Amino acid sequence: MIHSVWIVGAVMVLWGGMAIFRPNWMKTFVDQMAIGQRFRGAAAIKIVIGVLFLILARQCRFDLVITVLGILMAGGSVLVMVALKPETIQTWIAWWQRRPVWVFRLWGIFAVLFGGVVIVAGWPK
Repeated sequence: MIHSVWIVGAVMVLWGGMAIFRPNWMKTFVDQMAIGQRFRGAAAIKIVIGVLFLILARQCRFDLVITVLGILMAGGSVLVMVALKPETIQTWIAWWQRRPVWVFRLWGIFAVLFGGVVIVAGWPK
């Protein structure tokens, strides 16, 4: 369980790499999130990861970074799910669906960088 945080970072790096090298795959994923209320499942996963970060932060190299990320992940997802109507979230998803491929590649670059930060900060002490 102690390696869970940096493993999440590694998954972020892989996900970002897929967005960089296969941006249409990422567009398809966004299309899938638009079906019904699947975005709630993605938000639930973010909440679980955020809580995991909060629980395991003390065991990480840079515990403050992991704590802040955990609060932002869990808190942000809860806030969005409570404060925003599903129609508003669907509008955001539709906006993402209309973006060109280069935007998904840029998103992938940020995901790789962010995942790298999580790997470094989440490495066990």
